[in-house]
Amino acid sequence: AEALDEICAVLDPLLGCSLREVMFSDADGVLNETGFTQPALFAFEVALYRLLGSLGVVPDVLAGHSVGEIAAA
Repeated sequence: AEALDEICAVLDPLLGCSLREVMFSDADGVLNETGFTQPALFAFEVALYRLLGSLGVVPDVLAGHSVGEIAAA
């Protein structure tokens, strides 16, 4: 949750709204738009990586495609 908050704090001003709200409520359906889908995927992937790391899971190799490639980096 802390990692997601940290990422959203950076992305929210760029998006002009709360990414967390879009990810978890999406009342307006904007999550279907690439401009929100890509940042949401990035935030989720990085937060998931940090969660797994906090549990002691350490990857040997990271790979990704598209926004996943950026999150892997």
